[in-house]
Amino acid sequence: MEPNKRMTTLMTIENLSQLPEDLLALIAKRLFAHDFRDFLNFGAVCRPWRSIMYEKNHYAGVRPRVPWLIRARKYQDSTDIYKIVSLPSRKYFYLHIPKAQGNECWGSPHGWLIVRGKVRDIYLLNPITHVQIELPQTNRIIVRAMLFLSPNSSSSAISSGNYIVMVIFRPHNELAIVRHGDENWINFANSSRKKCVDVICIGDQLYAVNDEGALFFYNVNIPRPAVSQFSQPCFTKKPEEERTLYLVEINGDLHLVSRHKYELGCTYDVYFEIYKMNFGTKKWVQMSGCNDHAVFVGSNSSSCVLASDYPKLKENCIYFADEGSYSYGNHPGSLRMGLYDFYSRTISFLVRDPPSQLSSQLWITPNLW
Repeated sequence: MEPNKRMTTLMTIENLSQLPEDLLALIAKRLFAHDFRDFLNFGAVCRPWRSIMYEKNHYAGVRPRVPWLIRARKYQDSTDIYKIVSLPSRKYFYLHIPKAQGNECWGSPHGWLIVRGKVRDIYLLNPITHVQIELPQTNRIIVRAMLFLSPNSSSSAISSGNYIVMVIFRPHNELAIVRHGDENWINFANSSRKKCVDVICIGDQLYAVNDEGALFFYNVNIPRPAVSQFSQPCFTKKPEEERTLYLVEINGDLHLVSRHKYELGCTYDVYFEIYKMNFGTKKWVQMSGCNDHAVFVGSNSSSCVLASDYPKLKENCIYFADEGSYSYGNHPGSLRMGLYDFYSRTISFLVRDPPSQLSSQLWITPNLW
């Protein structure tokens, strides 16, 4: 580099580092809410900017961000490179997450992965900061793992120990829970009889749903957590149909998303339905859609955002990333991931590249804490 160009570059970096902190905080706050990839690039400019990026108090009151879609792509035997699809722009970039290498992972709306190690290890992992929180070991097979903020804590940071992790164990879909400070996984009494497939935390209440749509309430505020049935089943199984159920909170209300998959020769047809729990009658009420929201479902905790906050997101739509291994085919309904529009009752592509053979795609809402 020529001397004058080098001097200009150094002066530019020095001047950038001396920008007013309140101005930098406003820039960081806007990027934090709208484009987390640019937010990370902001922190890479210089040390003062990176220091401001990590100041959590700058982001008070910022609305929820749109989840990333994480997909594993392996380029070398010793390295896992994860492809990150950033919505709503659908632009992608690559992130190296060595502590998740070759392991089974579940995403969350709180910026952390739940990682099952190769032996008995299980831990929380922030894929951006690479901070790791060890959880009690287990040798049981995990079907699904979900991460929630502890309802009784004043902190909103997972890194400060404000978390509840719930898992569903094979072979009988037994539920277990662990909180900060617990030395062992705590099993729910009689949970194996419920055959629950998804769990959600709304306020200070934990609910689970089984494969027939029956809702259960989980009490974690007693020495031995217990489960009680809240509503009756609302679905009957059909041999030609595969149904996947997801619990999601929309505007503070509990909703149930039902994904139906029918086999059509060598491909599949897929459609979605959505229900709202009427706590007065204890029944699911079918809705026409999710209205002005975009809902994200997959193998981890579901989430939703107000579509009008992100102009490129489509309202009244389900963004899905399936953990299944069935073929793409040419029919849009055979997609492992895509966009279901309640207005048109159609499915469109979300990402067109072929699915990874190494890991399920999953949603995670990026966060630093």
